[in-house]
Amino acid sequence: KVQATGWQGKGAGPGTKSLKDLFGHWQTEVYEAEVEMKDGKITGETRSDGTVSLVDGPLPKNLVHVMGPRVAQLCGYYHIPFAKVLVGFARAGGFSRPNYDGVAVPKEYEVAVRVALADAELKRLVATRQKKEGTVVKRWEVLVQHLLMRQAMREKYL
Repeated sequence: KVQATGWQGKGAGPGTKSLKDLFGHWQTEVYEAEVEMKDGKITGETRSDGTVSLVDGPLPKNLVHVMGPRVAQLCGYYHIPFAKVLVGFARAGGFSRPNYDGVAVPKEYEVAVRVALADAELKRLVATRQKKEGTVVKRWEVLVQHLLMRQAMREKYL
């Protein structure tokens, strides 16, 4: 049986030293990334393509992760600074592709984005319902027209 020796990660086993023991408590402060706002865009701790990554570490402390359908389009429509959030990578067609979910917005815009998202969702549901009702009415009209035509044919030829 091979026994682990030296510096090991978490839960390496009895008798081994962890990485926590390698540094003093004054050297192990949690890194809190800061972001800056320039010209209405989020800069600083963003990736080169303007996204914020949850893969590399936690979200910067003055940003909030907001998820929802078409939330990036909403932020663009209302001119709210945002950055897409990279949550991982997916394999597709033999290639690794980035997987985005939601946006990161400054904390002061969080409520506005959530209200706009709820409002947009409500409008979408109302529009969907109206479209279904319109389809039902049109189908009933066609059905009634066919029934009237059938009745007229029976009266004329029978």
